[in-house]
Amino acid sequence: MKPLRASEMHDPNKVARVNLSGHLPVSLICLVILLCLQLEVLADRGRPHINSDSGFNRLLTDKNTPLRGVSLSWDGGDNATHTGAAVMPTQSQLNALSTVYGLNSLHVYLEMDCPIGGHNHVVGQNAAICDQLVEMTAQANLYLIITIGCGNNNGQIASMAWAQQFWNFYAPRYKDRTHVIYETHNEPGPYNPAAWSTSDWENQVVLYNTIRSKAPDTHIMTCSFMSFNSGREALDGIGYMRWRGVDFSNASVAFHGYETMASVDACISEFKYDTGGGMTPALICTEFDPGTSYSGFNNMIESHQLGWLEFTFLGASDGDLQWFKGAMDDNNVVWTPDYGNWPTASVGSPIGQTIGIRGSNGLYVSSENGLSPMNCDRQSPQEWEQFTVVDAGNGLIALRGNNGRYVSSENGQSGILCNRLSIGDWEAFSWVDFGNGTFGLQGNNGRFVSSENGNSEMMCNRISADIWEKFTWEVASGARVTTGEIVKLQTDAEVKIYPNPAVESFTIDAVDFDQVKVVDLSGRTVYSSLLETGQLKVSSLSSGAYVVILSSPEQTISKKLVIK
Repeated sequence: MKPLRASEMHDPNKVARVNLSGHLPVSLICLVILLCLQLEVLADRGRPHINSDSGFNRLLTDKNTPLRGVSLSWDGGDNATHTGAAVMPTQSQLNALSTVYGLNSLHVYLEMDCPIGGHNHVVGQNAAICDQLVEMTAQANLYLIITIGCGNNNGQIASMAWAQQFWNFYAPRYKDRTHVIYETHNEPGPYNPAAWSTSDWENQVVLYNTIRSKAPDTHIMTCSFMSFNSGREALDGIGYMRWRGVDFSNASVAFHGYETMASVDACISEFKYDTGGGMTPALICTEFDPGTSYSGFNNMIESHQLGWLEFTFLGASDGDLQWFKGAMDDNNVVWTPDYGNWPTASVGSPIGQTIGIRGSNGLYVSSENGLSPMNCDRQSPQEWEQFTVVDAGNGLIALRGNNGRYVSSENGQSGILCNRLSIGDWEAFSWVDFGNGTFGLQGNNGRFVSSENGNSEMMCNRISADIWEKFTWEVASGARVTTGEIVKLQTDAEVKIYPNPAVESFTIDAVDFDQVKVVDLSGRTVYSSLLETGQLKVSSLSSGAYVVILSSPEQTISKKLVIK
C-alpha cells in the first residue's frame, strides 16, 4: 500500500470516512498506527530558514545546518549537442547521500534554456520524472533545489519568456513541498557581478516575482553568479533588487566558485559583513569544480559557515560519490551530518580522559592558567598543560583546563583562551582524526587550531590542516584539577556597547575588564588600550564592521561593532 502524506490526509477523496461512534476493529487500529508511522517516515524536511545568530545571515535547514549536496544534470549536459540523458538515481543512492555521504541536498538542473536551434527543452518535458524525484528526495531526507540549466551557453538568459513559462509551470507544482527550493536560473548574467547590467539585475527581480507569486512560502535562491570576486558590485546589485521589492527574509544569493579561492574567500567576507544597507542576504555556493576540493575550497566555504553544492554526481554515478568521499577524507573536510555517522569529526576523541597535547614541534600546549592566550611551547605536561576532554554533544568535544575553565576558539579573532565557565559555540570543537596518531581541532567557525609552531599565541583561524595544525596526545600522568573560588564573570548578554552603529564614539557597559582591543574583519588590530574609561572615540576609524574584544585575567568577551 502506498502511504499517504499529511497533505493527503485532509483530502476526502483519498481518506475513507470512519464512524468513531462505534468500536474500531483491532485490525483497523493496527492499520492506522502503521499508517501514522509511515507518514512520519515520509514527512518532508521542514522549510529552510534564514538565521543571523552568527552575526550575518545564513541559510540553514530544519536542523540548523548549512545545505551540503551534489548535483544532477537533466538539462542536456554541458556539451555541443545538449542531448545528454536525464539519469534518475535509485532510491538507495539517494538514501546513501544522506546516511553514507553526510549530505542533505540534491541540486538538479531540470530543463534547459538554450538559444541553439533544436536543443531548447519544451517546458514541462521532465515534469513526470521530477515528480518522482520530489517524492524520492523526501523519503531520503534530502532537500531538492530545482534550477534552469543552460547547457554550455553560460552567462546569459536565452529567453526570459521561456524562463517565466518554466516557473509558471513548476513553481505552483511543488509550492507545498517544504523540502523543495527554487533557484531562479543557472548563471544568468556575465562572468561576475561587476559585469552585470541593470537589465541582468532586473531579470532576477522578474524571475523572483514570477516564482513568489506562484509559491509564496518556498525559499528562492537568486543571482547564481558564475564567479564571485566583486563584492561591492554584488552589494550594489542586491540594493537594486531590494529597492525593486525583493524580500530576502526567505531568499538568498547564490554564487559559483569559478575564480581563485583567495578571491572568493575575500569576496564572501566583504559581502556578508557589509551592514551599510542592513544585514546582507544569506549566501550559498551552488556550483564549483570538485577538483578544487584538493585546493581547500570546501574547507574555505565551511570556514565561512556557508552551504555548498558540489558539481558532481551529474549522471548519478556511484563512482562520483566514492571519489567525493575520498576527497573529503584526504583534505580533512569535516562537518556534523544531519543523518548517518560520516563525516563524524570527533571519532577517536578520548572523552573523559585528562591529556597532554603536543604540537608538531614536540612541545606541549599550555592553558596559561587562563591568564593569557595559549601557547604550544612547554617541554613537559605540568598542571597548566593538562586538559580534560569533555563531550560537548552533537559529535563535538570541549577541552577543560586544570583551572576548571574551558578553551575558547575566540571565533578565530584573537588568541585562544582557557577561561570560559561553560561550553558555548566557541568552546565546542570537532576532533578531527588524521590517522597516524595525529588529530586536529576545528572550531565552530570552520577553522583549525594552529600551534603557530610555538612562536606566538595559538589561533583558531586556519582554513586547512597542515603541519602546525596537527597534534598528538597522551594521557597525563598524575592529572588533577585544582579547586578554588570561582570569580563571578559577566555573560555576553550582560556586556553592552552602544550606540551601535557608532559614529564618533561608543560606550562600553561592562565591569572588571582591564583591556579593550578593536580588530577589523581581517583580524588586524586597529585600536588597543587599557580600559580606563567606558567611552572610546572611533572617529579615526573607517566605516565598516569591527570586533571589540574586552579582556581580563578571568575572561574575554567579543562584541560586534559597526562604525558609520
